[in-house]
Amino acid sequence: MPENIANNPTTQCSICIYSTLYTAYKNITVNELKIMMDEKANITIIDVREPEEYANGHIPTAINIPLHELPLRINELKEKNIVVYCASGVRSKASAEMLSRNGVQNVWNLVGGLKAWVNAGYPIEK
Repeated sequence: MPENIANNPTTQCSICIYSTLYTAYKNITVNELKIMMDEKANITIIDVREPEEYANGHIPTAINIPLHELPLRINELKEKNIVVYCASGVRSKASAEMLSRNGVQNVWNLVGGLKAWVNAGYPIEK
């Protein structure tokens, strides 16, 4: 009887390596991001929401690159330290995964998005 592939240690190791290589982004909390901003860390903060959402309020210094435009901008982002966020974290997680899979090595997803930022009492710009 053939061995179950899912229980094969080699297969499990391959899955683990694949997951590590292709979900290389990290999560960051609003408090960690605020500290990085206060320390003037070399980061590019990207709001992946739609322009109308961005215009209604965004994290200071953030630039707006909507999720659907990110694939067109990957080359300019590859050498940067990127923090992505959206309203609550769903679009930014997809963005972080996509950027990581396409060679952007330093990517952080802001957990909870702008909602968590505002709930923590941090400022927004319009």
